Amino acid sequence: MRTLVALSILATSGLAIASHSGQECLCTYDQSCWPTASEFSQLQTQVSQPLVYPLPAASACYPTSD
Repeated sequence: MRTLVALSILATSGLAIASHSGQECLCTYDQSCWPTASEFSQLQTQVSQPLVYPLPAASACYPTSD
């Protein structure tokens, strides 16, 4: 039983590391690959659960870029 648990933890951690190892899959709000407000709105219409719209902590202090 312990071996099975250890193997499942090892396999899961390996998948997590492999899925986040490439930088091309990551995007932050200050990069051009970050979706615009209209793209987020379009995505909102295509999913069954509401999106949590991510806003930078200091977004009120800066002018909008859209």
